[in-house]
Amino acid sequence: MDYYSNVIRETSSTVIFDDEYAYSDFKPEDYTSRYTLTNLIDGSYGMGISTDPTNSAAYCLITTSSLKDARIGEGDYPRFAGKVLVFMISDVSKEILDVSDNDEVNVLSGMYGPTDKKKFEKTDIWSNAYSLAYTNIIEVVGDTEKDKVKYEYKNKLQFENGKPIRLFANIDQTGFSFSKWNLKINCRDYDYTSEEKLTAKKSTNRNSLEGAPEYFQELVDKIKNLEGEGKTREMTGEEKIEKLKEMKKTR
Repeated sequence: MDYYSNVIRETSSTVIFDDEYAYSDFKPEDYTSRYTLTNLIDGSYGMGISTDPTNSAAYCLITTSSLKDARIGEGDYPRFAGKVLVFMISDVSKEILDVSDNDEVNVLSGMYGPTDKKKFEKTDIWSNAYSLAYTNIIEVVGDTEKDKVKYEYKNKLQFENGKPIRLFANIDQTGFSFSKWNLKINCRDYDYTSEEKLTAKKSTNRNSLEGAPEYFQELVDKIKNLEGEGKTREMTGEEKIEKLKEMKKTR
């Protein structure tokens, strides 16, 4: 205690207050620590072991099926599938940041590194559920002005019973091409195992036909051929299953 008393005394001696300054002079724009006194005492710094945590984490596993449903090009599946978006959320500062290990997934969160944190707004509040909504706009310029591409993000991280359950990533791309993606990615408050990440990479279309007659796969291939010839738009997994049911009835 003597040691800490000396540290506190030395530290406090470096702080100089204006004359007649009081706590009531605090302004909303003044800096507020993201940690509470409890965090400083127990050394947890809001990482989940504190009795008064200010931070929480969300782990969102990107699956092949979620990419398909969002109509993201198949060539990008290896880039995202099986990887995890990791968010840190500060309730005190109302900020969210992407601390994912893999930099490529930043294009889905719209945040690039810990310094690119965003303010969030609590929305969709209902009973034991709510969402943390944040926005961002990123402009990428190529060799010429015509190569400029703008990405606009309107993302929401959904919570139930105080735990993250789902990320809605709504991304609009404008510039020399126009695209729109609406991803829905399942989340939780702890990391995924290697086995879970490997499973997320696998396509769910064939698995959804398990137990079906052998000729169903033949029908699946026909649908793919039609899509390749441009005779029909690319369908989601659910739409393909319904189409297969119709084709089975007429077989």
